[in-house]
Amino acid sequence: MPAQEHVQLGFLAKLGLGKERDYILENLSALVGAGIGVLDAFASIQTEIKSRPMKKVISSVISRVANGESLWKSMELTGAFNLSDITLIRIGEETGQLSKNLEVVALQNRKNQEFKSKIKSAMLYPVMVLTITVVVAVGTAWFILPKLANVFRQMRIELPFLTRIIIKLGIFLQDYGAIAVPIFFCFVALVIFFIFLYPKTRHIGQAILFRLPGVGRLMREVEIARFGYLLSLLISSGVPIIQSLDSFATTATLRPYQALYAHLQESVRKGQSFQQALHAHPNSKRLIPTPIQQMIVAGEQSGKLSDMLSRISIIYESKVETTTKNLTIIIEPLLLIVVWAGVLMLALAVIMPIYGLLQGLR
Repeated sequence: MPAQEHVQLGFLAKLGLGKERDYILENLSALVGAGIGVLDAFASIQTEIKSRPMKKVISSVISRVANGESLWKSMELTGAFNLSDITLIRIGEETGQLSKNLEVVALQNRKNQEFKSKIKSAMLYPVMVLTITVVVAVGTAWFILPKLANVFRQMRIELPFLTRIIIKLGIFLQDYGAIAVPIFFCFVALVIFFIFLYPKTRHIGQAILFRLPGVGRLMREVEIARFGYLLSLLISSGVPIIQSLDSFATTATLRPYQALYAHLQESVRKGQSFQQALHAHPNSKRLIPTPIQQMIVAGEQSGKLSDMLSRISIIYESKVETTTKNLTIIIEPLLLIVVWAGVLMLALAVIMPIYGLLQGLR
């Protein structure tokens, strides 16, 4: 067997391949749904893929499936696909509903992209403003403050504490800026990477964001909308409720919801109702509001759980839209306060020595 048939992408290697991965799953769903075999579908998709890593991934999947390995295991071993997609494909193979579950995977990825784009659009403006503010502040401290230091040194006056601090910063950047500034930005990038992106530690960033006013609410609404939409889709596709909940327990990105879904799955497996399972979980009311829990219970008792979950999804998708708009409106004045505070601090550091000099001349 050629070496290229055995491929396993690490975390860093997967960065930037998200669009091609979604393209593969979207087309795999369409081709298998049209009655084309898995091997032929992958072979067809491979001709359209541009990146060499993903071509190798597809070759690996084709080779393993041809040798009798299950599709979900073959895809998992490449390390290129998300756990949520792998779980749904595994359930589809085990229940004989691969075509339906591939369609669910494609719909799930589309919906996830919609939610991500809404969150990104809400955070784009504040991130841009903060980035520009930091760049301007560093540039001012690096190039302008050292010149002010020389001016104040020639004036031979006692400088206020704030001015002394800023002047020392300027002198430090003048002497060591070429080293200190790149190190600073690299440090910030590493902190962001490990807190918000790296799989083993990003729960720290999630916990921070989850506690921020507005942002935490948006994350909660996105997760409830996702829960309602996908669970409704899985149930209506004929996937058993226990396996559906199992897919949520293993694929949820927010740890509090992972624990909740695992609890629901275990409770339902033991024969408990949703009402009993939700009541027994200590954080259920914080994660899923009481009115939504009542809707889930009503849907379960009436035998229309899928319809009720779909309604919950529609309600919370509307809430996500509203919260996204409101979050931008709330953040704008807070950012202005931060920017103006920085400008005011710099202005006072410059004006106070001059004012002191004028007072001395009188």
